[in-house]
Amino acid sequence: MSQLVHPNILSAVVIIRTRPEHRPRSLISSLALFSVTRSGEAEARFALHHAFFDPTQTRAEIIDGLAKRLPQGSELLVWHTVSPVERLFRAHTSGDIFPSDAELVLRQRPDITLLPLHVSGAQLRKPVRPRNGPSRSWPPERVYRPNALPTSRQGRAM
Repeated sequence: MSQLVHPNILSAVVIIRTRPEHRPRSLISSLALFSVTRSGEAEARFALHHAFFDPTQTRAEIIDGLAKRLPQGSELLVWHTVSPVERLFRAHTSGDIFPSDAELVLRQRPDITLLPLHVSGAQLRKPVRPRNGPSRSWPPERVYRPNALPTSRQGRAM
């Protein structure tokens, strides 16, 4: 059995906008950056950065700050709601190709490897049925069990 090779540094970024990225007047309102750095055979360090932005901060300033925070040589997982085919179609119909936030980061940081995730929000929220799991209902229902500890007053003086 072959072993999986994991990257030494894996980062994931989520950029929250007031409107979809490709729409006019779309502003970045916040972002979260999560990084995992391998430090040894079975050890890792974790870092989390979360920031909020007001409308006066420009896209260029925010992307510049994000590019500076990314660890050197990291593989960056980015969620894209628009597939490359849809982007090309929009560029063809409008005559304008608007660079994505991830593309702007890559322009500043060529050492980063981009790992785009092209799914819709609904697909991310949809539960996945296990392939070899039990045949009971999915998603699993929460089962409430009575308290297993005895509740009697044995051993207490009255």
